[in-house]
Amino acid sequence: MQYFSLSSANEYQELFKAWQEYFEQGITPKSIRPVILESWKKARELNADPFSSITEGSVLEGDELRLKLEEKKELIACARPFMQILFDVVKGSGFVVLLTDENATMLHVIGDAEIMDQGKFINVVPGGDWSNRAYGNSALTICLESGEPIQVVAAEHVKKDLHDWTCSTAPIHNSEGMPIGALSMSGNFRYTNRHTLGMVVAATLAIEKNLAERLTSNKLASSNKYLNTILDSMSEGLICIDTVGNVTMANEIAKELLGFKGDRTADNIVPQNCLEILTKVIITGKAVEDEEVYYEANHGRFYYTLTAKPIYGPDSMVIGVVGILRAIKSVKKLVNRMAGATASFIFSDLIGSSLEFNNAISLAKTAARTSSSVVLQGESGVGKELFAQSIHNASMRKEGPFVAINCAAIPRELMASELFGYSKGAFTGARSDGKPGKFEMADEGTLFLDEIGDMPIDLQVSLLRILENKQLTRLGDNKVISVDVRIIAATNKNLKLEITKNNFRADLYYRLKVFQIQIPALRERKDDLDLLVKHFIDKINCTAGTKIMGIDEKALRVISDYHWPGNIRELQNILEQAIYMAKAGILQPKHLPEDIKKFPANISINKNLSLKTNEVVTICNALQEAGGEISRAAKILGIGRNTLYRKLDKYQIRSLTSS
Repeated sequence: MQYFSLSSANEYQELFKAWQEYFEQGITPKSIRPVILESWKKARELNADPFSSITEGSVLEGDELRLKLEEKKELIACARPFMQILFDVVKGSGFVVLLTDENATMLHVIGDAEIMDQGKFINVVPGGDWSNRAYGNSALTICLESGEPIQVVAAEHVKKDLHDWTCSTAPIHNSEGMPIGALSMSGNFRYTNRHTLGMVVAATLAIEKNLAERLTSNKLASSNKYLNTILDSMSEGLICIDTVGNVTMANEIAKELLGFKGDRTADNIVPQNCLEILTKVIITGKAVEDEEVYYEANHGRFYYTLTAKPIYGPDSMVIGVVGILRAIKSVKKLVNRMAGATASFIFSDLIGSSLEFNNAISLAKTAARTSSSVVLQGESGVGKELFAQSIHNASMRKEGPFVAINCAAIPRELMASELFGYSKGAFTGARSDGKPGKFEMADEGTLFLDEIGDMPIDLQVSLLRILENKQLTRLGDNKVISVDVRIIAATNKNLKLEITKNNFRADLYYRLKVFQIQIPALRERKDDLDLLVKHFIDKINCTAGTKIMGIDEKALRVISDYHWPGNIRELQNILEQAIYMAKAGILQPKHLPEDIKKFPANISINKNLSLKTNEVVTICNALQEAGGEISRAAKILGIGRNTLYRKLDKYQIRSLTSS
């Protein structure tokens, strides 16, 4: 810290004489401080004119000044109170307190009215440029270049206009030690002493401390805002409580799930069943995973899972608990996405132009505009699930899950748990955390019950109850769960016939068949074969990388003559095999399987029968699909073996197995 003061008129005269010798005669004085002499030399190198008016310096105005003040608003805000304290000490004695940026541009000025008016003539105003080139030298420029506090007195200034002034200046640094500005107190040299610079230095230290504290506070505020933004962007709720159950933090999702009112967490109360789980973690110090919590309150019904872990203090004691809340619906959506519980097909994916097929599509589109139950009837392979997916994707539930279950593919003893779910420990082999059923997974979406004709009669009662009440209870539990599910059922059986056999409940049948859609078999829509063959060739070429250009007319005639007991599914499989055999070019009859090419030669039909042609064809189709096995063919037809034998004899149909 360099300071200098004049104690007598003689000292002032000696200093002024040294200034005259240097700037008028070029004589280097020995009595001048090295730091001042160095600034004189630099001013001469910059061609600074000691005798020119000080008002020649530039001043920022308008938008330039506004931008500069905006850029330095943090520094100005920190410095202003300490500048006022300095000014209050010297108020009335002709002093001015100045704040500049790191380039000696004025940012803020406080002073007596008289000295402020005088200061305007030397650009002591916000925006004033006090760089070396403008003013030769000053305590501001020397201080900012050296990084050290300094006091410049009277004729130590290069400019003659400043010889009545003494300026005491100290730099202001940021937290990284870089200069970001300077604080200066200027006034008549006759009223300045060595302590003036000490006061300025003390003020700059206070400003730097204030800046550091504000920076820390801003960082904490930013970190807190950043953390809160992250927490509020989570798809799960997060809540923290202390050891006495007070909520210390909760994000927006948690507030919603817990029904909090207002922004202050301290004003909200955790529901009792949730609090019991969190308190258990505090007492035992053991985490819990995915505990299901369900409660009703005036603000609504809430159903979620809770995972809670203890928070430990420095002494390894539990000081609180953090809980993660997941809405059951959100969990279901995630599970459904991972399990592929989505519908891929839309109506434009259904290929065909026959009257019967278009009638089925038209009725399905009408059903899609409602939330009513649908029964899809048709033989195996006609595309019942494609219809179901298309209905779902054209409905108001298209954003919800599409969950499918084949009632014929699940063992009878497991069907109930698959449909309705079970609680933990419901039966031997059950998962320890329980499991939601297909109904829960399909909430707000569609449940596709394929082969519903094979559902056990006792489960049909439970299904009917859920459809009527929209509520279910998991196996081994007594908690009622509300579900909103649309049912689309499918079957290849004659459900009315099954009702007469006591295999299907009439009340369930009439509850389901709000819309009953009959999907025609492929043999009933052979006009669509050309479209379907072209569609599957293009599709298989795309997925398998084959280069089939089309199909030979003879091969297409073979396909047209075949009765397609496996319907669309069988057609696609046979074409896929043929395409792999051919690899490129045109599909020929030789690429088709032998049993397709030999049909109908492998079944003999008495040509004299004409009145019962439809029944004969149906029986022949069943025999073909069953490979000639009477029992299997009878099951396909939904009749007994003896009945089938009588019809074979009546119509003189020779089984495939007979020779």
